[in-house]
Amino acid sequence: MRKGGGFLYKRLIAERKERGLVQKDVAKMLDLGFYTYRRREIGEIDFKLSECKKLSEMFEVPIEDLFKQF
Repeated sequence: MRKGGGFLYKRLIAERKERGLVQKDVAKMLDLGFYTYRRREIGEIDFKLSECKKLSEMFEVPIEDLFKQF
């Protein structure tokens, strides 16, 4: 699903919400500002590999599944 030139990361969003986390929570865990994280989650800017690895570990989901494009 395109939005703002990028892709929404549906699985990432679903995993975050399943755990009762808001974007601000995850941004803090990644040591990012809220706005920066929000832009990454909706695909406006790319996640860094280190952030992908951390999210994968945090949500216990393989990177390729967490960031799959539909």
